[in-house]
Amino acid sequence: MAVYNASLDGAGASSREGRPFLIAVLAGGEGRRMGGGKPHQALAGRPLIRHVIDRVQPDFLCGDPADLARYGLPVCPDPAPGLGPLAGVAAALAYALEQGRDSVLTVPCDTPFLPQDLAARFAGVDGPAMASSGGHEHPSVARWPVEWLDIVKERLSGSGSRALRPFFLAAPRIEWPVGAFDNINTPDDLAAAEARLRTIERG
Repeated sequence: MAVYNASLDGAGASSREGRPFLIAVLAGGEGRRMGGGKPHQALAGRPLIRHVIDRVQPDFLCGDPADLARYGLPVCPDPAPGLGPLAGVAAALAYALEQGRDSVLTVPCDTPFLPQDLAARFAGVDGPAMASSGGHEHPSVARWPVEWLDIVKERLSGSGSRALRPFFLAAPRIEWPVGAFDNINTPDDLAAAEARLRTIERG
């Protein structure tokens, strides 16, 4: 499993210590509805993915190393680009296994309002778990045990569904308020996020 390392600046190092899992940002999508380059779209003067990085202090990113090295974190290339977020999950699980960790908490690169207590609450649950808010499930925000790597690879290589939710049918949900996992898919979503951030800043 190739991992492309950029020099770490130490930001968030203390918040990474003692975690029972690694945190990975899934950033391998094409972002077609955004016109491409979704992780780097400007939101309040910063790249969209930077908002995610600052909120959860991830251990690494999953996607194109040439595209993501600028953010100063190790980057795991997707083993099957173009096959959706499950490819990023496979990369994350393989890396975690190499690091001797038992699980990975994944988050997508387009969720700038992730809750600050995300890692702490997932750390309080043993085994797989998935985020939920207002009755809506968010399978891209989930804790994946490394034991699932083989079945994830099988799903990637097969012709069936590559959806994330079926992996968590029997797993607990961790609930947050509505809006915690709002994601950015279109320019209109980006504009709405800008307005929401301005409202938050005004208090």
